[in-house]
Amino acid sequence: FTLSIEAMNEIRPSVYRAAVKLQTLQRLCHMDVVFVRHVAAAPPRSVGGAMSREEVTRALDRMFHSVSQEVPGQAATPEEATSLMFTIFDRGRSGRVAVRSLHAALIALCADTLQAKFTGESDSRKTSLLFTV
Repeated sequence: FTLSIEAMNEIRPSVYRAAVKLQTLQRLCHMDVVFVRHVAAAPPRSVGGAMSREEVTRALDRMFHSVSQEVPGQAATPEEATSLMFTIFDRGRSGRVAVRSLHAALIALCADTLQAKFTGESDSRKTSLLFTV
């Protein structure tokens, strides 16, 4: 079920319109099968508070690899998600994104429940929210 941008703009009230747009974005970036535990499985190997495009791509590749280990046939690539993260967070075109911004976006877009996103618990396992980088 995919709507065009024009069709999404016709949805009333605006909270539903925003929800449909976020769900479409989640699917586009293949985050609809990613849970907090997968985000936690791919911590950045970056020193400092920012990551380059290559570092982000490698971290997302690790994340999607952990998903593919649990969900057979799920072969997502990190290109769409990497592109989105740099479009949103690299406005100055420095080639780097803040680690905290990346983690916040990944957790917000993942398919877990709001409680799991807030507490860092997924499937009864305690994981790091990754906001303490």
